Amino acid sequence: MPRAALGRRRDHRSAGAPGHGSPSAPPGDPTPSGTPPRARSNVVTFLAGADVALSVSMTLTSTALGVFMTPFLSSALAGTLVPVDPAALFRDIVAVVIVPILLGIGLKAAAPRAVGRVARVAPPVATVVISMITAR
Repeated sequence: MPRAALGRRRDHRSAGAPGHGSPSAPPGDPTPSGTPPRARSNVVTFLAGADVALSVSMTLTSTALGVFMTPFLSSALAGTLVPVDPAALFRDIVAVVIVPILLGIGLKAAAPRAVGRVARVAPPVATVVISMITAR
């Protein structure tokens, strides 16, 4: 996806599209390109009865790379059009992605029974919440 974002940005510039040189079109591409819909894919994989371990492994890899690549790509691809602070973006990603993962791991270790009860209703609730967030 990052290569596709770069290609769209180059196409946008070479085509002389309206808004060329303004932040109206290309800056939106790097962020979704560096942040694939991780949580949604794991929920759908679970609901479909597919290989959840493989999905989570791929999600882990994507998340680990995304934490570093999103600030880099945002700065590299959109930094000439809009101000991008890669360090602040990195801190925000850590707060939104890494901290919840670590909290979930800690909660499961500290209170496995409570997590087991919540785990029964979590997939349908997650599906509804993710749908509500992405529908905006």
